[in-house]
Amino acid sequence: MAYVLFQAGFIWLNSAYLYVTSAILGVGAAFLWVGQGKYLTENCTGKTIERNTALTWLIFKFSLLGGGIFLFFMFQNQTMTELVATGGYKIFVYIFCSITFLGCLNTVFLP
Repeated sequence: MAYVLFQAGFIWLNSAYLYVTSAILGVGAAFLWVGQGKYLTENCTGKTIERNTALTWLIFKFSLLGGGIFLFFMFQNQTMTELVATGGYKIFVYIFCSITFLGCLNTVFLP
């Protein structure tokens, strides 16, 4: 949920909120990645741990690439000033927050 809180800060563009949620995100990310590593070690065999770790990083990095390409094509005909003035960027922040929240909910159903 720390990621969702941090992303939501871009809806209001409040610097104090972003600083506080950045600190919360640092702690939350530590718990997330330690938990992810523990989950992998408990649910993988010696033969599958490397493959599954690589797949985890692949999905994580591909989301950065995919999101960047998506934003490039959606915003290529607008200047940053227009996006901020019209609030057009907010719909994408809502979309990314929703996707992140669904990812958080997904972890509840892990075995």
